[in-house]
Amino acid sequence: AQGIAVQAQPSGVQSSRSDTRAMALLAGAWNTPLPTLLSEGDDGVCMSDSGGMQLQYDSETAAVTLSCGETTVSGRLDKSGTRIIWTNGASWVRAGDREPVFEQPDLLSEKQVNIVIDRINESINLWALTESMERSLIEPPVLQVNGMLKDCLGGIMGDDWKLALETLLDESKPPDVKIPIVQDVLGRQLRDPLVQALNGRIDLPLIGEGLEEQLLTTVVDKVLDSIVSSSVLGMEQTGFV
Repeated sequence: AQGIAVQAQPSGVQSSRSDTRAMALLAGAWNTPLPTLLSEGDDGVCMSDSGGMQLQYDSETAAVTLSCGETTVSGRLDKSGTRIIWTNGASWVRAGDREPVFEQPDLLSEKQVNIVIDRINESINLWALTESMERSLIEPPVLQVNGMLKDCLGGIMGDDWKLALETLLDESKPPDVKIPIVQDVLGRQLRDPLVQALNGRIDLPLIGEGLEEQLLTTVVDKVLDSIVSSSVLGMEQTGFV
């Protein structure tokens, strides 16, 4: 993926300590659609080389503001400092090699749990409590739920679907390992029933029944493969896994 490189470079104006901390959080390369170099400007604001794009961070609320001309987009930096979630639905993920994850005993990894906590924290506002105080109240029940999710899911869904969900969320597995596992699940659970359902509704008079079923099977296989690949790679791009 292409990235925006945010570099903390010396500025002619002395920044405050909070600005310096903010720049340290934003400095680095981010996976975004457009490759743009942002460097530290005045008052702790990252700016593009042309000065047309500005990125600013509020350390008290973890809010990030991206400005380009008259257009402004707001977002939030997650607790791990590796992901910016914008209010328009887009997200930036910090570029670079991942830290290796050798196993994931619970359904959600530590990073995924932090993202969930951040999103809950964004959706509530308790009077007289700071963001950090709200987070301290939210974190314990989220951790408790995460520790029980695998067992609870095993009691309400089939083993195949549980395996597919766990595989999609498993940070220890790369996409090329996840895709065939999920493809096998969809093949067992959806392939034959879907082919039969389509065969009962579609009639291709120019070919025989056997060739028709073979053709529909191939179509279904390719559709399911596309669904799995898009799902796995799409989740990777969100930064959640």
